[in-house]
Amino acid sequence: HQINNPLAIVMLTINKVRRSVPLSQEMIVHINSIEKESKRIAQALKDFSETRKYEVEQVGTMIGAMAVPERPE
Repeated sequence: HQINNPLAIVMLTINKVRRSVPLSQEMIVHINSIEKESKRIAQALKDFSETRKYEVEQVGTMIGAMAVPERPE
């Protein structure tokens, strides 16, 4: 909830801005980008929360190690 709630506010604000403010083509591009990336974050969180088993994958140094969902074989 700590991330999804702010993302929901971002998405609602995007929809409100689209309906209530005339937008230049440049602003439309930026708003579409914000919406796309917000949806991507929400999907990544959903995927992560549905994963029941994780493996650790080395990424560069140990500082860069991260947990990734275990891939089915």
